[in-house]
Amino acid sequence: MTPRVASGFAPALEPRKQRARLGGFNLLPYRARAARRLRRRVFGEMAAAVCIGMAGVALWCAGRAVEREHFEAQRVLMERRLAAWAPQLKEAQRLAGLRDAERDRIARAAERAASRTRTVNLFEALQRLHYDSVRLTSIRSDGYDARLEANALDHAAAMRWLHELERAQRGWTIEVADLQAARDAQRGGLHAGRSLAFSVRIHWPLPPGGRIGAAAASVRHDGREGA
Repeated sequence: MTPRVASGFAPALEPRKQRARLGGFNLLPYRARAARRLRRRVFGEMAAAVCIGMAGVALWCAGRAVEREHFEAQRVLMERRLAAWAPQLKEAQRLAGLRDAERDRIARAAERAASRTRTVNLFEALQRLHYDSVRLTSIRSDGYDARLEANALDHAAAMRWLHELERAQRGWTIEVADLQAARDAQRGGLHAGRSLAFSVRIHWPLPPGGRIGAAAASVRHDGREGA
């Protein structure tokens, strides 16, 4: 009978018996190979991802470079075209300035002519009035407004003259100032024996474009007596 060996000192089993005890297959080499294959696959995927990323960045940079070159070429082309068009543009601006100046000149000339016409019409109307008891001392006109300074012997004479002026009006409006105050002063004896001094303001309607230009005739007539 073979003696039994004490516990803890059991002899190592033979390799054949160990494989038999594991079912006839050793898993350790398989696991190592699987781990190596997994590592290689992960490294390969990482390398592929890095390569794809680098390729994308390179394509983006190349696209930006091409785009910049395209924009630069367009800018250079536009600058060349503008340089070629510069004489024509300058000439067009000069002609436009001349047209504007001519249009302004014509407008100012027309406005001056209209102003002179209004002033002439005013003088023609004043010449037709009766000055038996009224004397004009001053006439100021710029073609848009006129101011007449006059003296009358009495209120009735002033009113008659004003009615004549109103009937002779040619598109203007009339405002009378200081007549009532002078009449009251004469009645109160403050200016007894003296003529009534009053003023008449004449307004012409503005043209649709307003006052064009600053050149307007200013006419003064002092010491004018009626014919």
